[in-house]
Amino acid sequence: MFVLQQRLERSFARILGVILVSATLPAALAAQGTALGVDTTNFDTSVRPKDDFFEYVNGTWLEETEIPDDRSSYGAFVELREESERALRAIVEEAAAANDSQPGTDLWKVGALYRSFMDTGRIEELGITPVQPYMAQVEAIDDIGDLAGAFAHFRKLGITTPLGFYVGQDAKASDTYIVYFSQSGLGLPDRDYYFREGAEFDETRAAYLAYIEDLLRLADHEDPAAAAERIMALESRLAEYHWERARNRDRNATYNRFTVAELQELSPVFDWSTFLTEAGAGEVDEVIVRQPDYIEGMNEVLAASSPQDWRDYFTFHLLDAAAPYLSSEFVKSHFEFHGSTMQGLEVNRPRWKRGVDVVDGLMGEALGRMYVERHFQPEARARMQELVDNLRAAFAEGIGTLEWMSPETQAAARAKLAKFNTKIGYPDEWQDYSALEVREGDLVGNLLRGSEFGYNEMIDHLGEPVDREEWGMTPQTVNAYYSSTMNEIVFPAAILQPPFFNVAADDAVNYGAIGAVIGHEISHGFDDQGRKSDGDGNLRDWWTAEDAAAFEARADRLVEQYNSYNPVD
Repeated sequence: MFVLQQRLERSFARILGVILVSATLPAALAAQGTALGVDTTNFDTSVRPKDDFFEYVNGTWLEETEIPDDRSSYGAFVELREESERALRAIVEEAAAANDSQPGTDLWKVGALYRSFMDTGRIEELGITPVQPYMAQVEAIDDIGDLAGAFAHFRKLGITTPLGFYVGQDAKASDTYIVYFSQSGLGLPDRDYYFREGAEFDETRAAYLAYIEDLLRLADHEDPAAAAERIMALESRLAEYHWERARNRDRNATYNRFTVAELQELSPVFDWSTFLTEAGAGEVDEVIVRQPDYIEGMNEVLAASSPQDWRDYFTFHLLDAAAPYLSSEFVKSHFEFHGSTMQGLEVNRPRWKRGVDVVDGLMGEALGRMYVERHFQPEARARMQELVDNLRAAFAEGIGTLEWMSPETQAAARAKLAKFNTKIGYPDEWQDYSALEVREGDLVGNLLRGSEFGYNEMIDHLGEPVDREEWGMTPQTVNAYYSSTMNEIVFPAAILQPPFFNVAADDAVNYGAIGAVIGHEISHGFDDQGRKSDGDGNLRDWWTAEDAAAFEARADRLVEQYNSYNPVD
């Protein structure tokens, strides 16, 4: 999936929204723009548009707006996300306060989930008790042979393991689902954090080691300092075999089909059949391995490690996953590393916001249905579809003007564009949460059962036809995406709000604002990644060799330009 950058400044969005209407208007008339859907309150009319149009449009906002303490950046996307967040807060707090909701209904589950997070008295009283049964499961790892079952078990619970495992569309046969394996297992963002030199990386590694030790100390580990060293060493060994980010972007290099027998030969220390059986995929014959040499490397790490290494490793990653939902000392430790050290945040987000996130994460579409009922105008779908259709037509016309692309590839590109599916606002069929068990006052248990619920839904895809009506984002998400395997562009209801989209606004404003988002997502179907899939979503080369070379040459020039920038020494 490809998503819009989350750090677009609101000022940029304002330019998109007014460029077609304000560039030709004197400042004295700009205030009339609100009737067209243009917010002029951010203008700095002391600046002449012809001298500095950016400052004219955004000057007041730039002068008056500060980044909140609980944010690392701020702009149009963040502002609209906060608006969506406030709308969700009203919904979940009403659900939590409802005395007449029927237990077991979506409304009751939403309320119970939120209540379980907001009941800080009970959370403080319980301390580490909620995770102790799972820590006992970790302690049951007696030898390396136990790891296949442990990896599968903790994957179901959403706990980090060295083996990434998921079910998704087969990239070369997009009408079927298949099992994927990938590198995983690190507590830091990627391999560079373990090996790159420099004071910044040294400080991050030291902070991570201290964080590991702190969580283990809070959990009364008998020797947290020594265990932290073992965990860091184990993750560093795994990181040695991790592919770098650029290599992981190569969609052909990360598509490697293996039989289960071949997988067993690749990594003989690990019992793959046991893992697949325990994972609920025991009938699978073939899988896709994204990084085969990582699997080989993992085999070496397994062979050289001890059961104690893995008990320490899983104890920490269990605690790391649970820490935001345990007593305040765990929450504080988790935020100081993940929030302050890694993101530069000054304060943790207010508890109600984190509570909304819990409900959103576990019951996103149930919450989305309630959001749509209150905040999405039915006529917005038809209006948005018209914008999409017009931009697709313009894009198709633009393909024909590419002097460097041959008629053969142009025809194939237009054929792909014609097959684009568009999803707007919300899914036509909502997710069923009847199998999700929510218990009053059991926050950690609810979260772990929620992970298993989502996992089981994923596994159930195996052997079934691909569900092309399924959404990869909830309606309340302020974002949009293009999916190469679905060959679709998706615009959730929450981004179809001002300043990006306004049913009452002039067409010029909507084309300038949400039109840029639509064009952005369409272009993903033809960028360095999306262009590798055809109109049916299958990974295959539909370009002539000459056209592909011409594309790469132009892309290289953009890379060269970007590499010349150095905003921070």
